[in-house]
Amino acid sequence: MPPRLLTIVRREFEGHPYLAVFALILVGLLLWAVIVPLPKRGVKNVILRGKKAIEQRDVEAIAPLLAKQFDSLLTGNRDQTIERFKEAFENTLSIEIKIKRIRIHIAGEQAEAVVEFYVSGTVRGGDDLPSRPFRGLSGEATLANPLERCRLTLVKEADDRWRISGAELLGPTSSGKT
Repeated sequence: MPPRLLTIVRREFEGHPYLAVFALILVGLLLWAVIVPLPKRGVKNVILRGKKAIEQRDVEAIAPLLAKQFDSLLTGNRDQTIERFKEAFENTLSIEIKIKRIRIHIAGEQAEAVVEFYVSGTVRGGDDLPSRPFRGLSGEATLANPLERCRLTLVKEADDRWRISGAELLGPTSSGKT
């Protein structure tokens, strides 16, 4: 720092000692946020990587996020779910997911996350339409974009990585509030 700036900073800290304490607390919080890994960070990273893979329509990036024992009433086991993604992506031209909120609860090697999100995109149309937009998981061409919700269950596997072991759609909220 230039000498003049150092003089000003020193004078301010001497005149207002609480600024030094505030600066130390701020630096401590920044270091804590960067250095100390949060327990929920691994779960959130899996969700964000899944969001990115879906938006890129990349089945190869989705597969490693699913646990070996993945099972969902909506899509079936792990292999069936991967096939469902492949089929869905064949007709999807673009997809955008905006996550509004993620609530995570961890209990040992198990976790549950409720994800609230908006989804929209474009799918192939019929012979008379080259493509059609959609908003929401219902796939309807509407101006409303409902707040969708899903519950993901995750498990920490032997390689110490979180993977999705189940997914359940909770349905959209009518007003965008939960």
